[in-house]
Amino acid sequence: MAYITDENGNYKRTVTCGHCYEKGHNKASCKELRQTLRDRIAKNKAALEKDAWTYDWEKESAQSRLQAASRQLYKLEGKGKTRKCGYCSDTGHTRRTCQERKDHVETHTDKTLRFRRELCDRFISRGLGPGALVEVDTREWTNDRGPERMALAVVTSIDFSEIQERHKYDGGQWFSNFPRNIKISLVKPVKSSWNDNVIEHITDFPNVDLLNVDDHEVHAEYSRRDRGLKGVASPVVCGRDMMGFKATDKKTVEKWVLNNIVDPK
Repeated sequence: MAYITDENGNYKRTVTCGHCYEKGHNKASCKELRQTLRDRIAKNKAALEKDAWTYDWEKESAQSRLQAASRQLYKLEGKGKTRKCGYCSDTGHTRRTCQERKDHVETHTDKTLRFRRELCDRFISRGLGPGALVEVDTREWTNDRGPERMALAVVTSIDFSEIQERHKYDGGQWFSNFPRNIKISLVKPVKSSWNDNVIEHITDFPNVDLLNVDDHEVHAEYSRRDRGLKGVASPVVCGRDMMGFKATDKKTVEKWVLNNIVDPK
């Protein structure tokens, strides 16, 4: 393993060619080696065509060199051409260099960033940010099966780093992709009906009105309209800065999109 320095003076690991000893490539991609092999092939072909040998072993040696150089060049130039991509199944490239995979990452990154901004803007327009006082139905956490049990809670943080386009309401009857990204603290803790544990800190999700950034008419038979936050009792002034670096930095989001949407492990 060799090291080179980039334009900022930082060391980066690289490889050293076993043929020309230059850094940055190996023998498989060495242009000098390929040219050497082509020259060797041409030289031995010319000698064999001339057929002016003093001894038989000279001719046999030239044939052997020609065959060896031809095999090596064929192997180098054919390397990767029959390799099958693990992502698109085409040949000639790998998963890492797959252009279709790269295009999908770019497309989904743009969609993800756009939806995160749109969702954040809906939060802002309703004053829903850290410090806001919100109304929630505690039955989901207490396991009560009776009527609504409304409670007040304070928003402590909102996480946009896991938000993706599938969380956008699409106007359908069966939408259920609610992201749990709103951390809240109940003003008055409640007890679980299962084990009497005190519940104070919970993570809730936006209601369908917040997720409906395209303003679809909600399906008449949609049954989950009452899920999520019930409302904002006391709004706050907030901005897009509450989204944070992880949710907005393009390179960070590209990596997240690759690992979670385009090509999950």
